[in-house]
Amino acid sequence: MEEEAILTEWAFDCYNEGMIEKLVENDEEGRNDLGRLEMILKVAFWCVQYEPILRPCMRTVTMMLEGAVQVPSPPCPFPVNSMSKIIV
Repeated sequence: MEEEAILTEWAFDCYNEGMIEKLVENDEEGRNDLGRLEMILKVAFWCVQYEPILRPCMRTVTMMLEGAVQVPSPPCPFPVNSMSKIIV
């Protein structure tokens, strides 16, 4: 579980810093459609929100993935105090 949290945090950092191409460095197909990758990442970040009330229902997730509704930018999926970064 800790490895998944570290990977999710790294992916969110890449998304937040506008460097999603780092997530698919060795995947030509992924690099060719960064817009779709960004949409999928945003849906994923909504689905793994720490607060269950923030997670979308499956119908909304399906509609987002199909492009029927726009995917808003997600908040950080972790509680602020659990982030591993230390601010100095």
